[in-house]
Amino acid sequence: MNVLITGGSGFVGRALIKYLLARGHRVIATTTSTTLPEPTELLSWVSWNALENLLPPVAFKGLD
Repeated sequence: MNVLITGGSGFVGRALIKYLLARGHRVIATTTSTTLPEPTELLSWVSWNALENLLPPVAFKGLD
């Protein structure tokens, strides 16, 4: 499954990322940080601020 998690660098987001990755899901996570964490094979990061843009810059068509 391909999943988008907004707030991936927060407490709940980090726990959800860990849970989904352990089950082999692909995750795109948003963060407000301009320094993105290191991506992995199943995890990619997108810098996004909801106060500046309504939607994060991701391809929604490929998400489950």
